[in-house]
Amino acid sequence: MTPSIYSLIDSIRKNEANPQIYLKNLLENVPEYFDLPATSSKLEELMPWSSSYKKYEDDEMIKAMEMMQIIKQEKPPYRPKKKTAA
Repeated sequence: MTPSIYSLIDSIRKNEANPQIYLKNLLENVPEYFDLPATSSKLEELMPWSSSYKKYEDDEMIKAMEMMQIIKQEKPPYRPKKKTAA
C-alpha cells in the first residue's frame, strides 16, 4: 500500500471509526462529491468525525448484528418424509 493509504487508515482509526465501514461509505458516496471545490463545506460529510458518517456507521453495525442473528438462528434438522404404504 502507498503511504497515503496508510495515512488514511491511521486517520480513520484515530477518529475511532471502523476502517472497513468508513471505506465502504467513502467508495459509495465519493461520486456525489466529484464536482465540488476542495473548500466546500459539504465535503465535511465524508470525514470520519462527521455526524452523517457516524449515523452511517451505526446503521451498518445494526445491519451486521441483524445478519448475525439470522445466521445464528438454529435451523430445524432435516428429516426425510416417511414413505407410506400404497
